[in-house]
Amino acid sequence: LTLSIHAWAKVARELAARETRYLLQVNDFQRKHKRQAHLLLIQAWHREAKASADATRTARLRKVFACWRLASQEQRLLQKYLQECATISFQGSQSPKEVSVGPADLERIYREMADYRWNVDAWDLSD
Repeated sequence: LTLSIHAWAKVARELAARETRYLLQVNDFQRKHKRQAHLLLIQAWHREAKASADATRTARLRKVFACWRLASQEQRLLQKYLQECATISFQGSQSPKEVSVGPADLERIYREMADYRWNVDAWDLSD
């Protein structure tokens, strides 16, 4: 009887050791895969954050160049307008038909500048 109890106890210890070993292996497996999942998530987030930052930077640069283009157009129109006004003044003519740059040209540029500045498309500046 004692021999069978000792044999049973030995088998029970081996089963408990095997169960503990399997539980530890499962725990290690779960930790390893959870760590890999976290790493993949962080890498994906980092890629998306970089892509978003790049898109934002590109949009800002496009806006800056568009505004710069409009500002240079404004300066050219103003110079042309002043030159034409000075020419008309020196010639003594009072006819406004001789001026090729008018308020509508400048208003168009200012409207586009406002669109870029405040991101509005539907403002009616003529009111």
